[in-house]
Amino acid sequence: MAKRVFTRRRRNVTVEEQEELVAVLDGDAHSSGEFPAVLPADTKAMDAAGWRFVARDDVRAQSSKARRAKVFVRNDQTLLATGKITAKFREGVSRARIEALLDERALRVTRELTFANNYFEIDPVGDELRDAIDIANELLTVAECELAEPVFIEAIGQRPMALGGR
Repeated sequence: MAKRVFTRRRRNVTVEEQEELVAVLDGDAHSSGEFPAVLPADTKAMDAAGWRFVARDDVRAQSSKARRAKVFVRNDQTLLATGKITAKFREGVSRARIEALLDERALRVTRELTFANNYFEIDPVGDELRDAIDIANELLTVAECELAEPVFIEAIGQRPMALGGR
């Protein structure tokens, strides 16, 4: 397990990368119901959503047709990173300049987040599974970038209901 650091809301966040595993979205595969011991119990929710945890050298982990994700753990919670990030660029930076900065890094805007100016969801170009933490940290070194964070897929536990509530 390798400790990794990224910035979220201007604070450093540490996660542990499960370097020997890759998550593969494979709704057709049936789970054995057994999960790697390194992963917390919330893994069952991801399994129900079709994510399978396989060894990094497993053929499914190498497939460019399957949706894949790197596996991280933080505070006893499993996090999956597909390479997608969100990034906000400083006011006054043109869309053309943003596109050029992203092109240089083999990235593309997949969605404009309209609740703030110059805020985007960004994906890597191509089939290679890229590291969202590395991508976000690299963009933060660019003067025009105000913030960049990896997007994680994570299980959100059920909230307890109030007594007498529905």
